[in-house]
Amino acid sequence: MKDVAIIGSGPAGLSASLYTTRAGLSTVVYTGVTRGGLPTTTEKVDNYLGLPGIEGMDMAKIFLEHARSLGAEEVSAHVETIVANSDSTFSVLQQDGATEQFRSVIFAAGSTPRKLEVPGEDLVGVSWCATCDGAFSSGEDVIVVGGGESAVEEAVYMSNLASKVTVLLRGDSFRATQPAVDSLLSKSNVEVRYNSEIERIVGESGDVEAVHLTSGERLQAYAVFEAIGQIPQSSVAAAHSALYSDGFIRHSNVEGFFIAGDISNPEYRQIA
Repeated sequence: MKDVAIIGSGPAGLSASLYTTRAGLSTVVYTGVTRGGLPTTTEKVDNYLGLPGIEGMDMAKIFLEHARSLGAEEVSAHVETIVANSDSTFSVLQQDGATEQFRSVIFAAGSTPRKLEVPGEDLVGVSWCATCDGAFSSGEDVIVVGGGESAVEEAVYMSNLASKVTVLLRGDSFRATQPAVDSLLSKSNVEVRYNSEIERIVGESGDVEAVHLTSGERLQAYAVFEAIGQIPQSSVAAAHSALYSDGFIRHSNVEGFFIAGDISNPEYRQIA
């Protein structure tokens, strides 16, 4: 039997592995589909102390190498089920049928950004975090997609950096709170477009140049920030946790089963 199973290999899971391995605890990190977590989907990170302007993939590589250097074992198999045993241990069952027993579990599977699922989302300049990537669009025209609280916050944030912010709403009203909306509408460089949906994002050079709306209109843009929600990867932890209505984890219900990272606090979505 090993001491600790860490589910997820993003910054939260790998940070946890540093502490467990340095404490002499045998540790297995189940890396999941995306080894390194959400930083691997980020073009560039400029707000992490000591690593200015680093590419997300490079940051994830550094984090992984640090964890390995201290003795954390990596398992790339997908975790199917976690069973809390009667002797206060946990059995981690992999999709391939393999099972390992642990004295405790740190669940840090995180969340994934909800995407528009339109052509062009792989272009440089498409982002799901304005705080992370907004500085790279300073002085440019940008588009923010979404009408919820997160979208409004992202648009307000970008209004302080970009030349112009165009907010696209699929419907005819915001879902965010009125004070947040009022704050957004008070910005002179913000334009709100209701009943507007993106059909595709285009850019011949590999960078975002414009978006085509379903109405046939084309809008020039240097960057597109999608803020239409996060999808929590919490299903495996549901039997041992209390969940919010949106699927994020409120707290653990089982001794020895711990929660870390975005899966428990999706508001900030910061590597720190």
